[in-house]
Amino acid sequence: MKKKKIAIIGAGILGSSCAYYLSKNSDFEVFLIDRYSVGSGAASWAASLLTQVRKDPATMALVQETYRTIEQLSKELGNPLGERRIGSLQVVSSDTSYASIKALENVGNEFKLNKQWISPNTVKQKLPWMDTSKVKDSLFYPDDMFLDAHVLAYAYAQVAKQRGATIIQYKDVKEVEVKDNKVKQIIFENDERLVVDVVVDAAGAWSNILSIPHGIQLPYSPVRSLYWITKTDERLFPANQPMTVIPDAMVYTKPETGALLFGIRDKASKAFDPRELPKDLNGFEYISAEEQQNILLDEGKLFMEFFSELEETGIAHYEAGFSTYTADSKFILGKSERINDFYFATGCEGTGVAISGGFGRIIAELISGKTPFLNIEAYHPERFGSFNLYTTDFLQKCSDSRSNKRDGV
Repeated sequence: MKKKKIAIIGAGILGSSCAYYLSKNSDFEVFLIDRYSVGSGAASWAASLLTQVRKDPATMALVQETYRTIEQLSKELGNPLGERRIGSLQVVSSDTSYASIKALENVGNEFKLNKQWISPNTVKQKLPWMDTSKVKDSLFYPDDMFLDAHVLAYAYAQVAKQRGATIIQYKDVKEVEVKDNKVKQIIFENDERLVVDVVVDAAGAWSNILSIPHGIQLPYSPVRSLYWITKTDERLFPANQPMTVIPDAMVYTKPETGALLFGIRDKASKAFDPRELPKDLNGFEYISAEEQQNILLDEGKLFMEFFSELEETGIAHYEAGFSTYTADSKFILGKSERINDFYFATGCEGTGVAISGGFGRIIAELISGKTPFLNIEAYHPERFGSFNLYTTDFLQKCSDSRSNKRDGV
């Protein structure tokens, strides 16, 4: 019997996960394609927190699938992936944050997550750097972990390759050719062609470049994200300190080899026109040194109320990159109604690492003709219909999706 040929464009965390799940089916011939190497895009700089509790039960279900898959990957590869199960803290410092964290707890209870409310004194023991004078309470999830995104992407791809998938690196896709509303082939920049039956567009910030020629406008924009890493101080930053989410400061943190990594939800996250992005982002200026310093000084003031020694400790460096955010804060996941056998996995809302397992499983279920384990109607790729995704108003809505995000990372 002839195998169904499936091309996945983009070997980041989502595309590699799709390859992992699709390669389980012996009736599929899977091709994972990237213009550079596996995990070299957004996955190469992601903060990589895998906090489980989310306000949306559907997102939590996607995250739970990732947790299960990480365990399975370790078994299939014969060694652990290097995940750090250090737990996470949701920090309460106001009535507003208490209400939001209680709501998160209620959702987490539906998934039977292990958790514990801990006192400010216990928080101080776990986080020597934190000034707990404003902390009223904290919800601790001891099973939460982090895992470098590029490591997870590579593990997905490695197992897929062991099962027979073909990994095509350093080859840029120019076009998805469609005939009679059906996917026909992939055309590379060098005009080589690959005849396929199915295409999965997991090209991240560049997904729209492949879909728009076929009248499919995906409702996302690449939005700048950034985080800072302090100078090392093992007195303040023990290796086993938990990750934190501090809603009232719009900050998340995680340990970083004797230092502290922290991200701030800046109020004016910048959205970019994907047509203006270079193919090679090396040297691309996501943000000027002056602008990041202003964000740190102005919007970091709330964080300094929890970390009074930040200025004294000092910043070693900062990192900036893209994540794809949608205008309605919902993922892009599913099949095109316009083009047969054209699927999409993008618009990750800054949670690509955490939801990757769920995304890959759903794409594989759809292509296999199975009912997805989760209702994905709200994530339909063409839910906005025809619209102009390059207007200032649309870009601002995508930017707001990041700036207004309070739970998870």
